[in-house]
Amino acid sequence: MQSLWMVVAALFYAFYAVFVKYSGFEGIGSWEILFFRSIFGVVLFYGVMRFSGITLSTTHPWQHLIRSMCGTLSIICGIYSVSHLNIGLAMTLNYTSPLFVGAYILTTSLLHHARVNWGLMAMVLFGFIGVVIMLGPTIGPHEYYAAVVGLAAGFFTANATTFVKKLGMLHEPETRIIFYLVLVGAICGLIGTFLTGGFHPWSVKGALS
Repeated sequence: MQSLWMVVAALFYAFYAVFVKYSGFEGIGSWEILFFRSIFGVVLFYGVMRFSGITLSTTHPWQHLIRSMCGTLSIICGIYSVSHLNIGLAMTLNYTSPLFVGAYILTTSLLHHARVNWGLMAMVLFGFIGVVIMLGPTIGPHEYYAAVVGLAAGFFTANATTFVKKLGMLHEPETRIIFYLVLVGAICGLIGTFLTGGFHPWSVKGALS
């Protein structure tokens, strides 16, 4: 059953990427997409929390803040890369987070003089080499920045995942973790939208996307 839900999640994430791309064609900026993506989540997850009897108060505010900021940076970087690269390449770059997690584990091992997992090191190294090879013939110089932003999405996703794990070990409810993520995303999206020219005029196509 868990595998089935993972497949469903991947399917909806693919639809999400398509609509992000379509929103870019409609002239909707990345920050504006982030705001609308997040504000619906704020309403939804606040309702779920109220229904489940979960409060907003937490004894781990800094962990939530760091996790939410990393998650928001991952989302905005992902939106930008999808808007400026072909969807397949952008999604591949967004999914490089396991490589950064592996690099983090290896760095921690080296700093603490622990035993190095050479198999993991080889996998991480070949993974990054694969990314470089994939980018080589695929993009032009004008897309290098978007590609770096796509890699940044993977990096911030890895950091956000690490803090989700820590919050889970602190017995924080999953709904509360997600709520603070979308709340921070909505605030950042609103600020970013106003700093980049404000909201675009609504259209039927833009609203649907």
